[in-house]
Order: sequence, then structure tokens, then C-alpha cells
Amino acid sequence: MTKATVYRYKVYDFTADEYVVSTRLATRSRIKHIRGEIIPGTKTEIDDKDLEGGWTAKGFAEGLAVIQMSRTRGGPQQRR
Repeated sequence: MTKATVYRYKVYDFTADEYVVSTRLATRSRIKHIRGEIIPGTKTEIDDKDLEGGWTAKGFAEGLAVIQMSRTRGGPQQRR
């Protein structure tokens, strides 16, 4: 399967007058196109099937974070 490099990013929300972090991940070119800013240290490789138009579905970043945390902590806790 082909991999794609994506990043977490933030965009300026003029209605709130502040930057907001997207719940999507996106390619460098998509982020540049929408005038977003890559958040340093968030480079991630995902299956390219998870991308559409250069970005993932809404909520993808949160789901990926949960998966990555469970891997670094040895998976879900087992009951004793």
C-alpha cells in the first residue's frame, strides 16, 4: 500500500480572531493551498487511501492520536 506524508496544521479563524487546530491531517501542498500553518513535529505517514483531495476526513487526527497512544502504552489495559 502507498503511504502519504501528512501533518497537523492550524488555520486562522477570523470569526474568533485566533488560530484553530484542524481535526484533519493534510499534505504539505494542501496546507499551503488553504494558507494554513504546519504544526512542527507532526509529520506522519498514513495510507494514501485515507486521503481525499490532499486531506483526511474530519476527526481523523483525534482517532489517529488514540491509536498511537495505545501503541506506545502497550495497548488497551486488561482487567485483572
